[in-house]
Parts: sequence; C-alpha cells; structure tokens
Amino acid sequence: MKFTRLVNAMLLSGACIASLSLSNTANAAAYQLYEQNVSGLGNAHAGMAVDTNDASVAYYNPAGLVYLDGPQVTGGVTIIQTNIKFTGRATDAFLGDHQGVAEGGNGSMPIPTFSVAIPLTNKVSFGFASVVPFGLATQWELGSVVASSATETDLQDFDLTPSLAIKLPAHISVGAGMDFERVIATFSQEPIPSADKDEVINKGNAWGAGWHAGVMYQPTSALRLGLSYHSQVSLTLRGASNAIRQRTGENREHLGNTYVKTKLPYYATASALYNVSPKLTLLGTAQYNHWDTLQNLTLHNVASGGLGPIPSITIHEGFKNVWLYALGLNYHYDQDWTFRAGVNYDETPTNDLDRDIRLPDNNRFGIAVGVHHRINKHFTTDVGYQHLFLKEAPINKTLNLGPLNTSVNGNVKASANIWGVQLTWLM
Repeated sequence: MKFTRLVNAMLLSGACIASLSLSNTANAAAYQLYEQNVSGLGNAHAGMAVDTNDASVAYYNPAGLVYLDGPQVTGGVTIIQTNIKFTGRATDAFLGDHQGVAEGGNGSMPIPTFSVAIPLTNKVSFGFASVVPFGLATQWELGSVVASSATETDLQDFDLTPSLAIKLPAHISVGAGMDFERVIATFSQEPIPSADKDEVINKGNAWGAGWHAGVMYQPTSALRLGLSYHSQVSLTLRGASNAIRQRTGENREHLGNTYVKTKLPYYATASALYNVSPKLTLLGTAQYNHWDTLQNLTLHNVASGGLGPIPSITIHEGFKNVWLYALGLNYHYDQDWTFRAGVNYDETPTNDLDRDIRLPDNNRFGIAVGVHHRINKHFTTDVGYQHLFLKEAPINKTLNLGPLNTSVNGNVKASANIWGVQLTWLM
C-alpha cells in the first residue's frame, strides 16, 4: 500500500513540477543551479554529496539513499529574486554609438524540486528525482541600449533521474542512476532598432541523456565522506527562427530548420560531514565544474529581420573550468528543531574578454541560513534563505552578425536573494 502511494505521488508530482519548471528559471553561476532541495539551501549547499537529510540525496549522491530509514517523498520550491543592471554603451549598424542604462532579469523565478526514496531491502534502495540542474533567464527590454545584442535569453533543463543504491561491507555504500534531460531554449534580439520593435526570436529544444554515480564512506560514527559525479550531456537543440514585428504581431520571416549544438558540463563533488557533538554538525564541499568544452556556440539558419537569412552565427564564449567551495553547520536544538548556516564561493566560467550580455556572470560569495522542523512523525519542513554578492562584471563583447554586427561595452552590477520552502512526507 505504501509503495503504491509512493509511485502515484511520484508520477503526479513529477508531472506538476514539469509544468512549473518549464516556465522560468534564474541566472546562476554560468547557468548551473545548485538548488535541488531546500534542506541544503540553509547550509549554502555545503555537504551536498554527503548529507542525507531527505530523498533529494537521490540527485546529489545516490549512495546516500541507503541511509534513509524508510520510504519518503520530498517536494519544494525555491524562489530566486535577481537584480541585474547594465551601464555603458553599444554600437550597431543602424544607431551607431549610443549609451544608457538597462535592467534585465529583475523579478522572481521559481525552481521546483521533487524526490522519492524507496528502500527495497535493508541493503538496497531506489530513488527518483525531478529537478532543474541548469537554467538561465535574462530579459532586456526592446529598445534598450543592449537590445541589438540581446533581449530575451531563457534556458531550462528539466531532469528526470532514477537511481539505485547498495550498502556494501566496511561502511561503504555506492549508487548510480540515469539522467534524462529535456532542454528548452530561447535566444532573441532586436537587430534593427525601430518604432516597429522588430525582434528575432530563436527557439529550440532537445532531449539528452547522461548518468550520475556516487560513493559514501563512514569510517566512524562521527565522520562521513562522500564523492559524486554527474556526466557530460551532449545536445542538439532544433527549432525555428522568426522575425516578429511586435507592434503588429506580424511574422516577417520564418526559418524552420534552426539548430545549435551544445554540451552540459560534467562535474564532480567531494563532501565531508563531521558530528562535533550531539548538538553540532560541520559540513564542507568542493565541486569541480568542467566548463571548458563550451568555447563556441553556433546558431545555424537564423532570421535577420529584413536582410535575409543568416546561415550561421558563432558566439565565442571561452568558458574555463571552475570550482565551488562551501562550508556549513547544523545546530540541533532538540529532536524537533535544527538551525542551519553556511557560506560558499562560486567561480564563474566566463572571462572579462568574452563575457556576453546574455550571461553577465561573475564570481559570487553567498551567505545562507535555514531551519528544519519535525512537525510530527510523518512530516518535516525546511525553510532556507541565501543572499548572493556578485562581483561587478565588465562587458566588452562584439558579435559578428554579418551586416548586423553589434558590440556592447560597459559593466553589470547584480545580486540575488534565494528563498525556499520544502515539505517531506515520511511514510
């Protein structure tokens, strides 16, 4: 009976989260998102490969599934509030050199999560997670100083991840699973600024598959170590390019064979958890993100908005490999209440020469707090908050678009507030 209820909840909640996650996501370090649960948000996701708070460990490190006492369902939503402001100048073939201030990405965007854990025996557990590990959203207004380079940029990665874990001798557990990823992207710009607000909108989508695996080792009752790996995923997004006159809604140019090839990076995470006392737990994480496979992004068969189709547009990204570092602590006030805190430092894969106005990213430092509360023997809840301080990002980028070449020079100031709430059902 419990198993049937779990499967029904997994299917229903997974479908609901799919519809949510395909609405909007938010800007993160490059476009990687760490918010696959709320229980870890209060620690700035320190210990993500070793902490076994709930079923969300199925995504972070499936080896931790065998540490859960029974079947459970975890669902939550994280809201990212961003503030992005550009100050500088742009040059294009029609307006020449002009300067100004533009805001893009301001607002609140949800990241839903859902996870299930089902012990099959006392040594084998099954897990399933529905998460959004990558996402990006910036929106620069039509007619703004940067509109000839970018208006809307939206990338959403919806990941379904079944996994299995096995408890081995010598205090070791291992786990592995598949990643079935649905990516939807929109890239648009206003190549010829005018009162008609002609916007070229490129849309594409793709399915991709990868895998993830992990190991946990607990040499003593106080110390636990974890290591996890998520593989690279190759994608070919296919869709259409349309030149829309937004003032009238007229579609002035349509190309139905637009495509772009890209890759989601592989990343490896090492974490440690140490129980200093029954009241205090320390956590730490270092994560390596292999971004340097993304050097160039080439869109094929793109509408121009009046000058005929453009065979291809290549944007040099020049991404580099980077690290995330996080430290956190849990204070266990009593059996019903735990208070969390954490800090992290997240490096950007972008650089000052190649940074694009679509992704005005830079290194960031985050501070976080959170609370875990056991409501009763069947339900627990988690609330978390994090503030991100982003280093000012210089933009000095020229896009070679044939007759529509455009450049942006200036600086972007940004910050973000992240809020989350989560409910776990212990069955």
